[in-house]
Amino acid sequence: MLNITALAKKYGLSRTTLLYYERQHLLQAAYRSNNGYRWYGNKEQQRLEKIIALRSFGMSIKQIGQQLKQSGKLVEHQILDGVLSQHFQSLEQQVQTLRSQQKAILLLLDKANSLENNTVSKADWVAVMQAAGLSEQDMNDWHKQFESMQPKQHQRFLELLGIGANDIATIRKK
Repeated sequence: MLNITALAKKYGLSRTTLLYYERQHLLQAAYRSNNGYRWYGNKEQQRLEKIIALRSFGMSIKQIGQQLKQSGKLVEHQILDGVLSQHFQSLEQQVQTLRSQQKAILLLLDKANSLENNTVSKADWVAVMQAAGLSEQDMNDWHKQFESMQPKQHQRFLELLGIGANDIATIRKK
């Protein structure tokens, strides 16, 4: 049996992480001593190893919780295969979104000189973003990110597109 400090040290985690896993109902101590110390046996250590493995795949705490609840109901590797397939698809979608954003940036870099000369309109810019594969929501997210990171530059960018003050205010609020 290991106490929480020893368990954390054995797996290269912090006590805080283990306590977080406890609050999220992923890991519970085998028992608590009279002084409140948590003690973990082999079963809990095996469960922690599963949690660590699933986290290494990039799975969320919620997904891990669902996986751990299903363990033992069916053949575990079949469940894990399904969960990992879903997670892989989610990651693939994120990669596609990032690739679209990369295309948009490359198109922006190609159009940077035109933009500075005020020869790119709002319609031209929207067409570039759509050609890069960005949806309306992706474009809204792009503006939101730009606004949060560089508000002054975002304002200037919108002005260079020839967008009116009211429309700029609307875009910047999204």
